[in-house]
Amino acid sequence: MEYSIYAVGKKDVDGNPSKVNTQKFREVCNEFRFKSEVDCDSYGYDTDEILAAFNVEEPCAVLGTRLRNIFMKYLKQANVTVKCNFDVTIQKKHKDRIMVGNAQSQQLFDHVINATSFQKLLPKQGLPLNIKTVYQICLGIVYEDQIPSEKPISFIAMDGWFPCLMPYDARKTNEMNQPLNTYVVTHGKWTILASYDNVVEAQTAFNNIDDTFISKHVKEPAELYITKCWPDFANRFRYKSWVGSVLAKMTTNTEFRGAITFQDQDTDVIYVFPGKITNIFDAEQEVLSIIEQKDLITKEGFRYVKKGVLNQGAEELTQKTDNKAHLTCKLQTFKEELNSLTETKAKPYKMENIL
Repeated sequence: MEYSIYAVGKKDVDGNPSKVNTQKFREVCNEFRFKSEVDCDSYGYDTDEILAAFNVEEPCAVLGTRLRNIFMKYLKQANVTVKCNFDVTIQKKHKDRIMVGNAQSQQLFDHVINATSFQKLLPKQGLPLNIKTVYQICLGIVYEDQIPSEKPISFIAMDGWFPCLMPYDARKTNEMNQPLNTYVVTHGKWTILASYDNVVEAQTAFNNIDDTFISKHVKEPAELYITKCWPDFANRFRYKSWVGSVLAKMTTNTEFRGAITFQDQDTDVIYVFPGKITNIFDAEQEVLSIIEQKDLITKEGFRYVKKGVLNQGAEELTQKTDNKAHLTCKLQTFKEELNSLTETKAKPYKMENIL
């Protein structure tokens, strides 16, 4: 990265102050050995909106075709057959093996890992420890950088309903010396459209979103507030499109975003509830521990790792959420508008859309 800026804002779009003060924010950045505290004026950030900003050493994730090709290469080397859009049932069979398939094709496996973003073939009893879940419509607004640099940049304002700009690095290997010009803007409030109790309701609403809705309700306010923090954004970045998905999120007071990994005792299926991208490394190790039946806790129909994310985070994961708190898991930014849109358009919901 050319630079990766983490900034602490004064007040978010709802007028709430940042959840952390400048000193605490500086201490957190110091844990990541930030490169420098930056001068906001020299970076073009509005000091009426930004209290302080820090340049943090941070890598950029490879995305798009290049990443997919890497994974396909690894899967092929491991002799893994990939089947997409293949609706299945899962049934535990004799000798501790698991049947996966449908009326046309079935196969026995020693282990099954469900990584469908906790949206398909869910355990009957929900999550361990009675953790609560919502399903949210989340968007990213795609922009083109008019002054691209060879290395990507990022800008994240915190901690509340603030804007974020991240690079979308889908460049091919032989084009890595070319400037990166594709970026995605999100906002703590405006790009999380609504929260639903189940995935069907969320996906139905998502299916009825159109460009007109995005332009009016999402793009305009998100641009307004990132430009307030970073006035140069308006001249430097040009809107291209939008992307979105339905995401599962655990309801917590602490905005917990770790990936929790556990096994359903009834079916022996291993589940990975997604968090941030770097959580894949924790999930990998915990899946292996479950397969090896190593250092596990067995409780209320589930197995999970003693020193794993789920057990270590149990206290904050099971704490009752404060209905008055400023939490992303409670966001209903456009639910009323989405419900009205769904009633008008009424596109059918297709289960395969979530795979």
